[in-house]
Amino acid sequence: MAKKDNSELYLFSDTTTTAGEALLTEYKEEESFYNVPSGIAPELVSYALSAGKSQMGEIPQRQELIRSKATHSLTTSGKARQLTRLNGENSINIVFNDIDQLTGNNKSVSKLFTYFLVKTGEQALSDNRLTSDAISFPLKELVENGTYSSIRAARRGLENAKFAIMGIAFYGSIKKGKSNINQSIAATLFPTLYIDNSVVYVRLNTDIMWEAFAPYFTKLPKWAFKLSSKPWDLLSYIFYLARQKNNLDKISKQGYFTISFQAIHSRLVLPEAKYTKNPKRDIKEAIDEAVTEIEELAHTSELQFILRYNEKGNIKEYLSEGYLEVHFKGSYALPFLDLYKRNTKRLEQVEKKREQIIEKAKVKNLAKQMEAEAAKEQAETSTEAEPLTV
Repeated sequence: MAKKDNSELYLFSDTTTTAGEALLTEYKEEESFYNVPSGIAPELVSYALSAGKSQMGEIPQRQELIRSKATHSLTTSGKARQLTRLNGENSINIVFNDIDQLTGNNKSVSKLFTYFLVKTGEQALSDNRLTSDAISFPLKELVENGTYSSIRAARRGLENAKFAIMGIAFYGSIKKGKSNINQSIAATLFPTLYIDNSVVYVRLNTDIMWEAFAPYFTKLPKWAFKLSSKPWDLLSYIFYLARQKNNLDKISKQGYFTISFQAIHSRLVLPEAKYTKNPKRDIKEAIDEAVTEIEELAHTSELQFILRYNEKGNIKEYLSEGYLEVHFKGSYALPFLDLYKRNTKRLEQVEKKREQIIEKAKVKNLAKQMEAEAAKEQAETSTEAEPLTV
């Protein structure tokens, strides 16, 4: 079971690491994590896949409950569904061309979608731009990573899920620095998918602007694909959030960040409290079981969770005031600490450049001021009256 207090927790920030341990940790990180192309759009796809056909329409209201700064909406056109997220100048639109493909027997669609992103990052992306129009991998990789139990099951699962994945499209725009990255026409990400001689082949759509769809990478433990549906959704959400700037700051300074139970309840698409007769079982225990499965499969002290809530409170208080602490240590903290250092260094360089520009402007203004004063003094001297002579 997940901890409910942190009295015995050993935080990463309190440890010391030798050079040998650092090398070992770096090697372990390379062996233990996938690099996943990430961003708001892939997360929105995963969220919608978790909700499925029956609950996708609840996403806008669920986002309001967690006081999201962005606004969400869902529009319908025949079998197609469009999920839109607006936040300032950023507009993300995910289109599912055939909602009927998102059925209960396609529980692995989210995992497959994520693995396609992983392989795209490995084989076809460089600096957020496509270097190839296709990816491929042996079918057995989906058995080795735990998505399926056998080659036969993997083949059947892909056949069941391929039309759902091939029907996912994206368009939108994001603000990046002073530039707007805009993709105005909806395009499917993976328009063709087939299996030949136990090898999976996926064509990539070259019309997709990956700078807008997945502007950065995040980490995901390789054992994550062995998780059942809700724990998978939770862990994917955790590592997506860990990559965000405010949480990077918290991981660096205190070794952990927090997620409200209301946000977890929304992301896992758990039943609304007012619509379930047993909120303890359907909400509280569901979250606890998801956390416990992650802990047991991770089997490491480097990733730890603490559930914070008033055990005597009702479900409303549990959701509004309770939260999950996610503690990172060792190889689990290292990629986020490295990213924090790189971001901090980049911000320092930007600030230094800004200060240099300001200093140059001050010097230039001072020079102009001195020139003006000298010119004024010269003009006053030249206009003085000549002394009278006798």
